[in-house]
Amino acid sequence: MTFTYKSCGKEHDGLPELGYQRPDVVWALDVVARTRRVDGGNDLCVLRDEAPGGAPRFFIRGTIPLPAPEIDDDWAVGVWAEIAEPDYQRCVELYDHDACGEPRFPGTVANAPKGFEDALGARVLVQLGTETQRPTFWFPLGAGCSLAKLQRSGITLERIHDVIGHFD
Repeated sequence: MTFTYKSCGKEHDGLPELGYQRPDVVWALDVVARTRRVDGGNDLCVLRDEAPGGAPRFFIRGTIPLPAPEIDDDWAVGVWAEIAEPDYQRCVELYDHDACGEPRFPGTVANAPKGFEDALGARVLVQLGTETQRPTFWFPLGAGCSLAKLQRSGITLERIHDVIGHFD
C-alpha cells in the first residue's frame, strides 16, 4: 500500500499515521512558558502549575488502534493521555522494560485530533507495551466519541485518506 502526498507529489510506502508531539494544553503555552513549565521527552511529559502549591499534570504518549479491514491491519492515531501521578511514576519505572503484563490504568485523551476533535477529554484505559512500543489506549465500552466508535467498528480506507488529507 502506498500513499501520495499532495504537498510533495511523491509516493510513500504505507499509510502515514496521525500523531501529536505534545498534549494540546502544552502546545497552547507560549515558548517561554513551555520551556519553564514542561519537563519530559517524546513519551512522557509533566506540566508544572505556575500557582504556588498548584498540582502538576502528568501525560503519556500512546496510540489508539483502529481496525482497518481493507488493509487487513490496524491504523493508529497517536495522542497523549493525562494520567494520575502514581501511574506516571510507574511508567517511568518501567520505561525500558516489557510492561505488557501490567494492568491497564485510566487516562484522559489530551489532544483533539483533526477529524476526531470530540476525542479530547474522552476516558481511555492505558495498556503499557514492551520497551520498544508506545502504550495503547483503549476506550471503555459505551464511550461515544468518534474514535471510540471506530475502535469498535473499524475505519475505512476512504476515511483514513480523508483524515490524512487534513495534514497534507
